[in-house]
Amino acid sequence: ALDLYTLASETRMIGNYMFECAPENGGTVVGFENHSGKTYLGAGVSPLGKVSRGFGNNGGDGTEGARYKNVFGTYCHGPLLPKNPQFADMLLLTALRRKYPDIFLPPLDDTLEIKAHDIMEMRLK
Repeated sequence: ALDLYTLASETRMIGNYMFECAPENGGTVVGFENHSGKTYLGAGVSPLGKVSRGFGNNGGDGTEGARYKNVFGTYCHGPLLPKNPQFADMLLLTALRRKYPDIFLPPLDDTLEIKAHDIMEMRLK
């Protein structure tokens, strides 16, 4: 079990948001959150990213999501992967490397996806 817990809240945290992951974890992630749970991470569980716009895990500590080894969690709803091609590529590579540690994936042409991501990012700044 992951060392984290979620408390119910009467406050709804809803809207477009953005958080920053380490570059190797996908960089800037844009999406939509809609939750009333307030999640707090324990020892050994790292946040997936740091909120730059929106509420994130609990609306207070600036964290979003959780990562423990190859387990990822996020409050990001909607088309997370199409809106964040770098994050999608990282997830695919992480999964593949579990079985094929030396795999190499040539970069995909994410031109349109990156353009859509960048437009959403500009709207949130």
